[in-house]
Amino acid sequence: MKLLKNLFGIRPKNQPEPPKSIESLLMIEDRDLYFVLSKAPKDKQRRVAAAVARHATGRVDLQNPILRDALSRLERNEDITPEMISAVSRLVDDLDLKNDRLQIENDDKPVKHPSVPFVQARAASSVAAALSGKVDEAVYEAIHASQDLPKIRQITLTILKEGIRPV
Repeated sequence: MKLLKNLFGIRPKNQPEPPKSIESLLMIEDRDLYFVLSKAPKDKQRRVAAAVARHATGRVDLQNPILRDALSRLERNEDITPEMISAVSRLVDDLDLKNDRLQIENDDKPVKHPSVPFVQARAASSVAAALSGKVDEAVYEAIHASQDLPKIRQITLTILKEGIRPV
């Protein structure tokens, strides 16, 4: 019955509408995490996005002054400029290009593990999404950069539980 409900788009009343963009990828990756995030206050969503993006960049050893500045601004809840978003987006494009070149050099042969430029581009994409306020996309990209869903889930739930008193 649950499968039929999912196939025909019937959902419980307390769940938000399914997403129409990249957020649906997080929904596919971890449906529970998507729903918990969608109900979280905006300030906690921003903190989650910054924390998972920082974890992802650290996990793939992506050290860049632009990313460090961007993540620090997010964590301090400072204004994000369009120039900063553009700079991070350019970095993502550069890393994607490196990955594309690497694939061409390897004749597009299947690989067992993602390339370093690929996971670094995903980590930088997590930062870009966090800067743009797209928490679901930031979490999704962090999952694929770090390849550590349990850790991303732990980071997210720890932040979301802060300040909640037991009943």
